[in-house]
Amino acid sequence: MKTKLILLFAVVLAFSITAASAQGYHNANTQQERIKKGYKSGKLTQSEARQLAYQQQQIRKKMHRAKCNDGRISRNERARIMREKQIAGRNIYSYNHNNRSRF
Repeated sequence: MKTKLILLFAVVLAFSITAASAQGYHNANTQQERIKKGYKSGKLTQSEARQLAYQQQQIRKKMHRAKCNDGRISRNERARIMREKQIAGRNIYSYNHNNRSRF
């Protein structure tokens, strides 16, 4: 009984870790799609889209550096990266709604 419980706990833990790491990539992909959509619709100017893409690139670099240091992302690193993603998301929203258009 004890081994079944431990095995069940290990499986649940493995799925939760996988889901948490996939969420980070999903969030980044969603933001990239929002930038592309805003540029195609004309709500983002070329310079705004370039700035937002650069911001996304910096976030990806920080994630990569955090993983390369010791093979995992610490709680503090993850919190800092999530804050930067939230800021980037707000920037995408504000640039899409600032009444400047590409056309």
